[in-house]
Amino acid sequence: MAREVITTRAHGIDISRWQETYSYNQTWGQVDFVIQKMTEGLWWDTDWGKLWDQGTSQVAIRGMYHYQRSGLSWKAQADNILEMVERVKPRLHIIALDVEKINNTLDKTYFSDSMRILDYLSVNSDRKIILYINPDVFNIAHPLMLKNFGQAGVKWLFDYPMWLAQYWWVPDPNKQPATPKLRGDWDIWQYTDKGDSKNAQGGRHYGSPDLNVFNGTVEQMRVWANVDASPPPPPPTTITIEGVTVKLSDDSEVQLK
Repeated sequence: MAREVITTRAHGIDISRWQETYSYNQTWGQVDFVIQKMTEGLWWDTDWGKLWDQGTSQVAIRGMYHYQRSGLSWKAQADNILEMVERVKPRLHIIALDVEKINNTLDKTYFSDSMRILDYLSVNSDRKIILYINPDVFNIAHPLMLKNFGQAGVKWLFDYPMWLAQYWWVPDPNKQPATPKLRGDWDIWQYTDKGDSKNAQGGRHYGSPDLNVFNGTVEQMRVWANVDASPPPPPPTTITIEGVTVKLSDDSEVQLK
């Protein structure tokens, strides 16, 4: 069965353990990309492997998102993300930091940690690093960070690609979202959380109620997410010094004098 086409924009879903199952081959809606919740705080999402193996891994443009939790080490959360990124095969292309109200204290520490996690990921990973946020949270973060840290404290709210959660009463992937007043651009838009019923007759249409569009075509999203870029080569396993070849191990130390 040919998949439906509802928009010329790249159209996709985000999924988590709440979907319980996801099989790309058993859906027929337009799904050009999938972003899967894989980590939260210091934990891994339940059934992440099953969702990845049966669904996400089979989609051409793949990503993960991390639900940031307040009161936990920002670096431990960032390292948890990076560990997951290296674990999954085939390669994922997008890492999203999910900054939300539920189960969090939205204070200057929390948002400072958001900034640190994004910056750390951008230095330590070659994936596309993006910020998931809704207008309400953006409008809380901006004045709070500006008051406490000046312009340096709000730079991350504008520099990182934005995955915006904002719903209209009638969902339409061809509309434009209502962006935060201070930031009018967007990269991915989560335009509804009512796209599919878990008990849809004959199988799920898309595979998730959370539907998203990229602000461009599938071809443009592939370029944006570096889908066709070659992965970096593996680190060398040997090194030759003055004609002597040394095999490197995880704990090797080679000193040059």
